[in-house]
Amino acid sequence: MGVSSSLERTPPPRRDGTDLQRLIDQSATFHVLVARGTRGGGVVRRGSDVVGFEATQPIYRLSLTLDLPSGAGVTGGNLVGEQAGETHLRWIVVDHAFVAMPGRPPVGVAVDHSRSQRFVMQEATFRFPGGHAMRAFGTGRTFPMSDDRGMPRLAVAAVGEIVDGAGCFRDRPGNLTLSGEVADDGAFTGHVMIRVLDFDGLLRREAVCEAQDIGPLEEGITYLTWIAQKGSGPDQENTFSLTPSGHPRGLNIPVELRRVFTDFSSEDGFRVSRLATRDVIGREIGFGREARPRARGMGTPATPFQFEGVSRYSFYGSRGETVGTLTANVLEGRSIQVALPGAPEAPALRFGYFGPIVCGTGCFADVKGMLYGTAGSVFAPPPAPHIISNLYIARLYDSTSRWKSPSAARPEKVRLEQPHQARHPDPLFLPLIDRKDSFVETYKRWRAGVTACADQFAGYIAEIYNGYRHMGEFTGWEIDPGKLRDIFHAGGVKPFDEGTFNRYAGRARGVFRTYRHDDREEIASAPLFSYWDPVNFTRPDGRIYKQIIGSNTGYYEPDRLPPLSEGHVDLLVNSWRADVGVTSWIDIHQQRRHLRTSFAYKLPGKDEILWFVKDLWIAGQEIRNNVFMASHEWKEVQDGRMRYLMVAIFFDMDFDRRRISVHGDTFWRVRYQEQ
Repeated sequence: MGVSSSLERTPPPRRDGTDLQRLIDQSATFHVLVARGTRGGGVVRRGSDVVGFEATQPIYRLSLTLDLPSGAGVTGGNLVGEQAGETHLRWIVVDHAFVAMPGRPPVGVAVDHSRSQRFVMQEATFRFPGGHAMRAFGTGRTFPMSDDRGMPRLAVAAVGEIVDGAGCFRDRPGNLTLSGEVADDGAFTGHVMIRVLDFDGLLRREAVCEAQDIGPLEEGITYLTWIAQKGSGPDQENTFSLTPSGHPRGLNIPVELRRVFTDFSSEDGFRVSRLATRDVIGREIGFGREARPRARGMGTPATPFQFEGVSRYSFYGSRGETVGTLTANVLEGRSIQVALPGAPEAPALRFGYFGPIVCGTGCFADVKGMLYGTAGSVFAPPPAPHIISNLYIARLYDSTSRWKSPSAARPEKVRLEQPHQARHPDPLFLPLIDRKDSFVETYKRWRAGVTACADQFAGYIAEIYNGYRHMGEFTGWEIDPGKLRDIFHAGGVKPFDEGTFNRYAGRARGVFRTYRHDDREEIASAPLFSYWDPVNFTRPDGRIYKQIIGSNTGYYEPDRLPPLSEGHVDLLVNSWRADVGVTSWIDIHQQRRHLRTSFAYKLPGKDEILWFVKDLWIAGQEIRNNVFMASHEWKEVQDGRMRYLMVAIFFDMDFDRRRISVHGDTFWRVRYQEQ
């Protein structure tokens, strides 16, 4: 079982940088390539003037990697995968003073290829198989420029806000940033990076199926990607940027550059791989400032904060030497306030930005292109931590493949991260096993009590549970009182059943909903992120056990746990031993210290279990009563997705008098989504 919550909840503790970084990174970020379709594009006219562009075009899966920088410089792999849907784009060029808002028709001005102009992204709709779709609104700029061969190009870049979604994107805020080129007929070719908030973890997986390599669709273009995150030490401290007269004008913000990988697939429902960060490969020092003063009501999708700045990106070789630098001018940035689950007080933002690369050195000498990205951050005055995840893309004109990965058509990929398996027992779990060993006689006594009371207990428990089947967000499984009576009589100790014991492995996000018995009204809800180690360990005495972690703030895995004294995780051990069957020990560290243990009965359905859970010790006080929480748990497919479902009711179980009754005023219903 994965239950680690208690009925009483206290305000969340103050979050440190690790907590906030995990919350900021709970997003689904992926890349698509927009290519020219058979229908080409179209222009929007106002009288005789061309004032915009409109086209419906195919979109393709795009996987980007970055090799470790070397003495030869920086290179990346660009793998174009299978077609993943289509996009409809409509952009109108406007005066720089035009205030763009959704629903406000733009007043178009004539396209001028001799100067940079602003445009409104009146529509940017992306449709994927299975009814998954999103529609964005935003603004951007045109950049008349020449490529590395001296050929004229009309480059464009834009930042957009997702204003509507369907399927898996319904009710999910997010934003996108794009960069590419517009042809004379209005067709757009280029890259779109999409970042969608995914606090419930339903969009992300550890890995997705490998992309099909269909070959390049953009000649003479190379994309490089990396992520910038705050490191530690004095080198990473923010400083004020001062005017010549000594007045603050903004901040200089240093961050570490790391390799990063993310991917997506639309073959079996829309899924995005989790963001995988790798080696530190460089350093950014950026200067940023607000482009216009903040005012009441700003920071929303309709009225975002606006910022601009300049950043320099240095990339290190294997000996720590600088092999190349890029300097970019961020001309437009938009940021929006975000309430982080578990840390709503944190000044969190999500944002997008773009600007031209103005110069390069080393391996980037004579570089031409654009730099852009999406990000999430928490920024507050010191000593509060500054948290940031800036996912960058450099779109470079590269007719000679200077920055292409030296591998063949399929670039060397950063390996997709599989579910982490602890190959050795984590020492933090060993005390839980020791406590279970000392509790063997108690487990035997409890099982004997259930057996002796089977006739009285089975019918009552089945009646109570069956009375709560048809309520809430799922229908409970019916419990047959006769079958439950037979299971109780049999004692519940069976040979090891690997399939049931491993009924789940990996990550799952649950929502605990608390209801009142009297009117069945929901009175509270809280998230729980759980991780079941896929590996089973066997001790010399024959005990087989599994390590499990629960947290209210995010996923934690064995071998990667924070200090227990910080109160971020609860530890659980499920185990089987021949003389006591399946039992569990729960060591709760969140909110307040709390110890629980439990023993389980296998019910007739596949993966169907009934646990009896006993509180032993809470906040320094030993618990001496006859109260057990009975947790009925099973798995089933809902809405095409596997769910793990639980209904937990408290009973006063007096084995000596063979009496049972419902205890307390509340009960739980829980639905987990497997990741």
